[in-house]
Parts: sequence; structure tokens; C-alpha cells
Amino acid sequence: MILLDLVLGYGAHADPAEHLTRIVADRGRDAPVLVASVVGTEQDPQGRSAQVRKLEQAGILVAPSNAQACELAVAIVQNAGR
Repeated sequence: MILLDLVLGYGAHADPAEHLTRIVADRGRDAPVLVASVVGTEQDPQGRSAQVRKLEQAGILVAPSNAQACELAVAIVQNAGR
């Protein structure tokens, strides 16, 4: 399990989702599950919905907030142990 927060805004990477998805593109089936939250809004230069869409298209689970991403990650880990 890898839990990520992508932070948008001025001073952040110009396209953090694109950067991340290139890094994890060749992960295998046995790779850790990736769960992310995107911290930002549509008014940020990167645009929140565009960033979420890129992550989801890469198979990364995206939660609406970092708290919910943590809850999702815990639930996945707990279910994996069953």
C-alpha cells in the first residue's frame, strides 16, 4: 500500500499527476495498491479534476480527501489480510 497526497497550486509541480503516472506506469500486478488524494481546487493552475482523472486512468484509487484516502487504505489492507 502506498498512500499519496498530490498538492496543487503555485509552487507545486506543473503537472504532478502526469509525473507520478509516468513513474508508476510499468508497475506489475504484484505492485502495491496506490491510494491518493488531491489537495487543491479547480482554480489551481493544474486543475483538480484533470489531476484526478489522470490518476484514475492510471489505476490509482483517488479519495475526496486525505482522511478518506487513509480510511480507504486501511480498509484495503484489512481486507487483504482476510
